[in-house]
Amino acid sequence: YKASNASLAAAAALVVVPGTDDDNGEGTVWRVVVYWNHGTSNPNFQLWHCYATTNSSMNVVKDLEELSSGAGGTLTWTSGDSGGLQWTNDHASANADVKASALRIQSTSDF
Repeated sequence: YKASNASLAAAAALVVVPGTDDDNGEGTVWRVVVYWNHGTSNPNFQLWHCYATTNSSMNVVKDLEELSSGAGGTLTWTSGDSGGLQWTNDHASANADVKASALRIQSTSDF
């Protein structure tokens, strides 16, 4: 999955994996990579892993973060077709140029 927004507003969310495709069965694991900037000279990067422990629970873990603009972002999961994996621009006032991708490492149906 790939998602991008050249001008994601402060406090706005970008859907990386829609709720209709998040495969939230027990044992499903996602790797999510997010790159963004709030201008041309301040790159930022995050690496996340998400794993489902039940059909209604997905743990979201931030493994790596490199910030040069001082403002991060947050990845969350929400159940239901309107939910999924979403990344939020945590900057108080600046838009972000965001590029994100998600790789499903394993699915509950793999076993």
